[in-house]
Amino acid sequence: MTTGPRHSRISGTPARPIVLLVVAAALVVMGVVSASTQPSNPTPQATSVAQVGVGGESTALYCGGLENVRGKVASDVAIADIASTARDVEVTTTNEIGQVAHKLLAVHPGLVRLLNPATMVGGSVEAVSLVARDGGVAATEAVRGTNGTAVAPCLTRAAPSWWLTGGSTHKGQSFILSIFNPYASTAVVSVTFETPAGTLVPQVYQGIVLGPHQLAALNVHRVEPDDSPITTIVTASQGDVVVYGVGRSTTGGASTSLVPGNATLARSLYLPIGHSLKGWTNQLLVSNPGFGATRVSVAVRVPSVRSPSGFLAPFTFTLGGRSTAVLTTSPSTRVPFGVPMQTWVSAAPGGVVIVQRVTTAGTEGQNAPIDDPAPTSSTNLALVNPLLSGFTVVGVMNLSDATMHLTVRTVTPHGEVQVGATYTLGPRGSIRLGPGALRGVVGDVVLLGSDQPMSASGQVAGALIGSDILVAVPLR
Repeated sequence: MTTGPRHSRISGTPARPIVLLVVAAALVVMGVVSASTQPSNPTPQATSVAQVGVGGESTALYCGGLENVRGKVASDVAIADIASTARDVEVTTTNEIGQVAHKLLAVHPGLVRLLNPATMVGGSVEAVSLVARDGGVAATEAVRGTNGTAVAPCLTRAAPSWWLTGGSTHKGQSFILSIFNPYASTAVVSVTFETPAGTLVPQVYQGIVLGPHQLAALNVHRVEPDDSPITTIVTASQGDVVVYGVGRSTTGGASTSLVPGNATLARSLYLPIGHSLKGWTNQLLVSNPGFGATRVSVAVRVPSVRSPSGFLAPFTFTLGGRSTAVLTTSPSTRVPFGVPMQTWVSAAPGGVVIVQRVTTAGTEGQNAPIDDPAPTSSTNLALVNPLLSGFTVVGVMNLSDATMHLTVRTVTPHGEVQVGATYTLGPRGSIRLGPGALRGVVGDVVLLGSDQPMSASGQVAGALIGSDILVAVPLR
C-alpha cells in the first residue's frame, strides 16, 4: 500500500501578504500546548453520567480554545444571569482526548458564576457548551497564563464554515486551532491554511471526524512550521462546529491571544476600542480568503480630528484573492499620538476577516471582531468581564445613518437597572465610557441597549494589552 504526501500546497495563488505603510517584521507571538493532530478523536471516555436536559425555549453559548496546563495556563468561563430570576444552565465540557462531562448549574441575577473546565474533564484543551432554559444568560471566557491573560466572548452559534487570521508558527510561537462539535450528532470537518507561501491543504486535517460533543485541538506547527500570518479556513461537510484560535509565546516576550472565528466573511467590521500611544504599534491583519480581489477601506476616527464623515481619510487598497495585508494604523502620519481611536473596516465586492494586533515593549496581543451584527440583533448587547476586574473603558459605535439613543444597564439580584444617563450618538457616531460612566455596574455585567444597530467592546483591566478587548455579543 502506498501513502500520499502529508499535505499538499496549491501554487499559482498570491504568495505573500500585501504590506502597507511601515510594517513591523515581527508578527504575533503564539504559544505551544500539547494538542492532537489525529484526523479523529479517540473513543469518548465518559467522565459523567449526569442526565441533563433543558426543555422549552433556550439560549445556547459555545466557548472554545480553553487551555489548562498545570503551572502554566488555566481557563475560566464566566456565566451571567441577565434575567430577573434564577436560570438552570446545562453545561457540557469536552477535551482533546475525548472525555465528556455534563452538569446542571444554577445561576442567579447579580452574580457571575465562574466555571473552570478542568474541574470537569482533564486534558490540555477544552471546550464548553452552555444551554439555558428560557434564555437570559450571557457568557465569556479567559485564558490565563505566565505570558498574560486573553479574553474573548463565547459564541452564540455553531456553523458549517469558519474563518480566522493572525496565526503564527514562527520560532518561539505556537498556534493551536480548536474545533468543537457541540451537538449530539457527528460532524466531519476539513482545514485549509492560507499562508505567505500559498494555500496549504494538509491531508491529515481533511475529513476529521468529531463525534458527539467532541473537540479537535490541532497544533498547526506540526504541518506548517515557521510561518506567519496564517489564515485558517474550516469547512464542515457534515454538521456544525465552533472554531477558536489560540496563540502564545514559548520564548521571548509576553504574548497570548484567544481569537474566535467568524462564521461569515464580513463586508463591515468594527473595532470600537483602540489607543494610539507612544511605544505602541497598532496593526490590522486583513485577510481575503476568497478567490477574487476585493477593495478594502480602513477608516479611523480620533476625537481631535474633525471631518464631515467623522473619520479620517481612509486607508484604501485592493486585496487580491487568498492573500493577507498587514496595515499599520498607528504610528502613522494620519493618526496622532496619545489619543483613543475607533476603526471601521469595509470591503467590497468580497468579504474579509481581520484581527487587531497591539505591540508594546516586550508584549504582543490580538483581538478580533465577531461577525458584523444584523440590525435585528445588535440593538441589545452584553459584556461580561470573565476576570471580574472591572472595565477600563467601554466603546460603542453607532452603525446607522440615524441618531442613536444608548442606555447602559446592569443586573442586580432584583433584575436590570439603568446605570447613568441616556446618551445620544449622531449618525456613525461613537462614545467611550470610562470608569465614572460605569460606576454602579454590578458583577462586571454591562448591558447596552439602543434604538439603532451598534457595535461595542470593553477593555478588561488586568489582561494583556491587545488581548484585553472583549467584544460585546448580541443577546439571545
